[in-house]
Amino acid sequence: MAGAELLNVVLSEIPEVTSGDGREGESEIRPDSLVEKDGYPVRVRQAGYIQYIDPHYMLTLAREKDLVIRLLRKPGHTVWREARVALVWPAARVDEELDQQIRKAFRIGNGRTPTQDVAYAVNQLVEMAVRAMSPAINDPFTAMTCLDHIGNGLVLFVQQGEKSPYYYDRDNRLRLVLEPVTFPELLDGAFDMLRHASCDNASVLLHMLDVIDAVGQQAGSPEARQELRRHVSLIQAESQAGAIIDWDRKQIYQRCTKLSDQLGS
Repeated sequence: MAGAELLNVVLSEIPEVTSGDGREGESEIRPDSLVEKDGYPVRVRQAGYIQYIDPHYMLTLAREKDLVIRLLRKPGHTVWREARVALVWPAARVDEELDQQIRKAFRIGNGRTPTQDVAYAVNQLVEMAVRAMSPAINDPFTAMTCLDHIGNGLVLFVQQGEKSPYYYDRDNRLRLVLEPVTFPELLDGAFDMLRHASCDNASVLLHMLDVIDAVGQQAGSPEARQELRRHVSLIQAESQAGAIIDWDRKQIYQRCTKLSDQLGS
């Protein structure tokens, strides 16, 4: 179930745009011309977690009102009452009614959901894997199954390609600015906690390297491959600190060396 949720959220990650919206092009307004202090701050009226942001509604509203909207929070972020969640240019066009309309694009609730929150979908699988590796349970096979699902999600994520933070309407006018979830963020969430929890289990560490290998075969950018190499080196360091026998430590070292070379080529 959690594995399917991860694949679904990767495919539906915001902004999901259709009908020609969202394409980059030449615009009268350049991203570097947006001065933060000149933007109108949109503030939420309740505390909680951002569960969903409606990109279609936001882009349509920006186009109809001739605005540029920059989102300051992503799905999964916690917000407090009166926290800023967006900036709007030009500020003079925003009245109370328009402020309310923009706030309607944000759904805020008491907990995170995997609807648009890729990091949370990864976290759910990591949580199951970490619990499986606890001394009381000691179930490495469940941890490795969770790693397989995480690997499938990461492969799909890199296949989707890097997303631009700038979205334009069908007339190539800048309308929406947001920072998408990044590959390094997902890698850290996927491997950091589980790597620590598995430092005494060579099988899980080796399986983690297999997952990195599979993702690396789909990662074309040097930056993505460098991030994968970083996690390979961290796994090697974890194996040096863990309570595993010398033979297993040697196997991990050899696998790390080979995989690091592959990712660097």
